Amino acid sequence: MELEQRMNGIIENAISSKVSDLFLMPKLDHYQVLYRCSDKYVDYEELSREDSVKLISLIKYRANMLISEHRRPQNGSMVWEGEKGKINLRVASVGDFLDREAVVIRFIYEADTISVIRNNSEWEKIKGCLYRRGMIAFAGPMGSGKTTSIYKLAKSLIPEWRVLSIEDPVEIDDDDFLQLQVNEEAGMDYSNLLKSSLRHRPDVFIIGEIRDAKTAEIAVQAALSGHLVLTTVHAQSAEGVKNRLRELGIGDSFLEQALTASVYQRLVPTITGKPRLILDVEINKKTNLNQNKWSKKIQELFENGEITKEVFEEFKFG
Repeated sequence: MELEQRMNGIIENAISSKVSDLFLMPKLDHYQVLYRCSDKYVDYEELSREDSVKLISLIKYRANMLISEHRRPQNGSMVWEGEKGKINLRVASVGDFLDREAVVIRFIYEADTISVIRNNSEWEKIKGCLYRRGMIAFAGPMGSGKTTSIYKLAKSLIPEWRVLSIEDPVEIDDDDFLQLQVNEEAGMDYSNLLKSSLRHRPDVFIIGEIRDAKTAEIAVQAALSGHLVLTTVHAQSAEGVKNRLRELGIGDSFLEQALTASVYQRLVPTITGKPRLILDVEINKKTNLNQNKWSKKIQELFENGEITKEVFEEFKFG
């Protein structure tokens, strides 16, 4: 009970301070608890090595990780229910060369509490791309809110569209989505899950990360077959998203048709203490004669009063 109270105190204080990450770092004869907030690291407290080992085991247990594994990297997640309501936590552990474990906990907050999206013209550009389907790929450093942005966009399409996510691990628990978690040891990697998920006929795919050529290929196929694919890639700019996908083997002709928009985002600290979401959006202008003909036909149906504005917006891009 005392150990749980210690954990509750550390995590609740982190959530109250809107910490993005919590670190349990091994030192020579103790552990250091660090908070990361607005890209700054703050010492919270020191723990004895004995207490830290017990605390790490409890955290790993709650996050569905192997308690007996102390050296190999592990990832897990859990939903924290506390004074501020439900918060999604992502946990990662790894052992150093002295078999001392280091743990980091990522805090995934609701979109409206982590960033300012209102009155953001770039955000409206992204929303305008949703009915064009295809792939919208987000880039930005770890902790820049990419997953939060993707979930907020997908949430706006419920209940009209069915959303399926594939992540490693699932970061935000949402009953409105069908959520699958990568388990490579069981043969459930990104590409295998994505391939099998096509049979479930989702309208929207959330792919946690495109990290290899096989996943990139299947994600592009899904985008070309009429799905909306929301995903992340490693790149340092919106333009760099295209270059990264080329490195993963996607040819320019497929890239031109599949990629709807590239987004680079950062959460920038402000003097008020609340981060501001900054977006750089590059929309892929798909110049396709057949696409233009299709749009004109849908426009005619709308102007003749045969379809509603909502139907027009959904179908005007094909």
